[in-house]
Amino acid sequence: IAEGSGFLVDTDGTVLTNLHVLNKLAELNQSETGHANSTVDLEGISVYCAFERGVNGQEEFILLPMEIVAYQAQGDLAALRFVNKIYTDTGSGTLVDGFTDVCEFRTDLPQRGEPVYAIGNGVAYGVAISDGIVSAPNFSAYREEYGYDMIQTDCPINGGNSGGPLLDEDGRVVGINT
Repeated sequence: IAEGSGFLVDTDGTVLTNLHVLNKLAELNQSETGHANSTVDLEGISVYCAFERGVNGQEEFILLPMEIVAYQAQGDLAALRFVNKIYTDTGSGTLVDGFTDVCEFRTDLPQRGEPVYAIGNGVAYGVAISDGIVSAPNFSAYREEYGYDMIQTDCPINGGNSGGPLLDEDGRVVGINT
């Protein structure tokens, strides 16, 4: 059993996360090769999205099955989609297909010193938010390994936060926690 985070990127229910959260071989690969996704095995895994809500003063979890629709091993990314059709209540009793709210992406890089926020499900304790600043917006030390530059931040990334969004002050996605 692995736990990680993800975030909604379109109204049809596509969720972006890290591939190493799903890859059965990630831990073994990391210890043997230093690359979590040097080989990928997704055979037979079950993926669920857990929603937490309080009901009558007690915590209740709703698990919804998801499917893996695409992944990119080098970049450590995976796209998931809900298996069942999702409906959203607009508040007036009207149901609409899909989700009404999704994450907005920022189109430019954050600047050095800019505040950022990592959101995830750190070690399954529920939603965790940590804050920090951008140290290097074009950190290139891992470009060859991942195929792109990283955003280096001093924002604490806890176990289980992998796959969650890194947000700017306006709540726009600037990166993915890994």
